[in-house]
Amino acid sequence: MAADTGLPEPAARSPGVRLLVVCHTHPRFSRGGAEITAYETFRRAAAQPGVEAWFFASNGKAHGAKIGVSVQQPFGPREFVHTGEAYEQFKLSNPDPAFEREFGRVLREVRPDVVHFHHYLGVGVEAFLYVRRHAPQAQVILTLHEYLIICNHHGQMVTRPNLDLCKTASPQRCGRCFPEQAPQLFFLRRLWLQRFLREVDTFIAPSNFLKERYVAWGLDPAKIVVLENFLPHEQARTACGDAA
Repeated sequence: MAADTGLPEPAARSPGVRLLVVCHTHPRFSRGGAEITAYETFRRAAAQPGVEAWFFASNGKAHGAKIGVSVQQPFGPREFVHTGEAYEQFKLSNPDPAFEREFGRVLREVRPDVVHFHHYLGVGVEAFLYVRRHAPQAQVILTLHEYLIICNHHGQMVTRPNLDLCKTASPQRCGRCFPEQAPQLFFLRRLWLQRFLREVDTFIAPSNFLKERYVAWGLDPAKIVVLENFLPHEQARTACGDAA
């Protein structure tokens, strides 16, 4: 007899591609560009023959506070919402030890062939490694929607406090913008981020300009493809509903 692990049974394999789309929040909570694009990716993929798609959103505090669970499915069996409180903005990190357990359960249940991240906020950059651990068969894709990996100033690539345009990040330059942080910490931040970004197979840049900024920062240009974001159809807007 099989041991009772308490974990959900993995989904049965079927022909075709199994896709898990991950985003920092669900468009029912926030109607920003990244979350709408991520949900449109999920919706369009699910409509394709031979594709099974799921959606995983973090930062669903509006629902988590009400029902007191970490991962829930308030919008249907193909949509997961994770609630967490431990995210660290400077390192783009999720140090909550429970997150790997919960995200790993989803990965083992879905058994994706592709995990497409549209962001790392909330889930943390460690999530790329968790895919390797719990779904080693999966290809990892990350769409780079802005410059948050490069720039600690909300990813805006402008200086503090003058708001001058900035084209290059370095420990010294970033230290001048954030004198409360030692320049060495920006050096360590870059090493930290690059360690987890090595787990990504393909990066998607919505523009050549954005690609050039990330290549200058240190990403391998051979791993970056340029693909404009989807524009949501009216059907997708309806599916997203009103933001909470």
